[in-house]
Amino acid sequence: MIPCGSGGPHLDANRAFARQLAAEAIANGDDTGWFETLYAAAEQGAATVPWADLAPNPRLVWALSDISGGGRAVVIGCGLGDDAEHVASLGFTTVAFDVSLTAIAAARRRFPRSAVKYVSADLLSPPHSWAGAFDLVVEVYTLQVLTGAARRTAFARTAQLVAPGGRLLVIAGARDEHDDPGQMPWPLTRAEIESFRRYGLSEHSVVDFLDDEDQGLVRRWRAWFTAPDTADHAEADPA
Repeated sequence: MIPCGSGGPHLDANRAFARQLAAEAIANGDDTGWFETLYAAAEQGAATVPWADLAPNPRLVWALSDISGGGRAVVIGCGLGDDAEHVASLGFTTVAFDVSLTAIAAARRRFPRSAVKYVSADLLSPPHSWAGAFDLVVEVYTLQVLTGAARRTAFARTAQLVAPGGRLLVIAGARDEHDDPGQMPWPLTRAEIESFRRYGLSEHSVVDFLDDEDQGLVRRWRAWFTAPDTADHAEADPA
C-alpha cells in the first residue's frame, strides 16, 4: 500500500513515521500490528497515512479497465476503501479486508451505503472459508511492506484465496535481484512475483513498467495470475 499520496516534505515525514512504526513492530516480532497504530494515530489527527489518497489507485483502475464484473472479489489491505469501492462498481460482489480495525471502521463510515463487505482480517491468517472463494483477488502494495517469513506466508495465503478459474492481480514495486531493497516498502524481485506459480497459479502476464509519481519514476510490476479451473484439472487428472 505504499507509496502514494501528495508529494513534498509532509509526505516524506509521513513515510518516515510509517517506516519507524514498521521497524519497531517487526523488531518485536509483530509483522502487521503497526498498521493499526498508524491508522489510530491518523484517526486522532496525530499522523497521516501516506498512501491514503481518498481515491482509487490509478494503476488499479487502468489494470481493471477491460474487466467486466461478475462473481466474488476480495481486496487485500483495503485501507480506507477506495480501491474496494471501485472493484465493486465493476459488478463484483466484493469483500475488502484490512488488519487495522480503525481502517475498517473508517471505510464503513466513508461509504455507509456501500455494497462492499468490510471486515478486519490478517492476510497472514485469513478465515478458512475464504480459501478458493474469490473469482478476482486484488493485491496492491501490501506484499511489499512485509519481509522475511511473513512475506513468504503472505504470497501463499494470497494465492489460496483465488477460486478455481479465478484471477489474481498484483501491483507492486519492482527491483532486480542484485538491487539494494532500500527502505520499506521493499520492492519485489521477479523471482518473488513469479513465486505464485509455486502455489498452483499460472502466470498470465508480468509487466515491468515505470510509474511517474511525485517523487519521480518508480519501477513497478503489474502481474496477472490465474488458478486452474476445476473441470480442466479433473480432465487432466481424473483420479
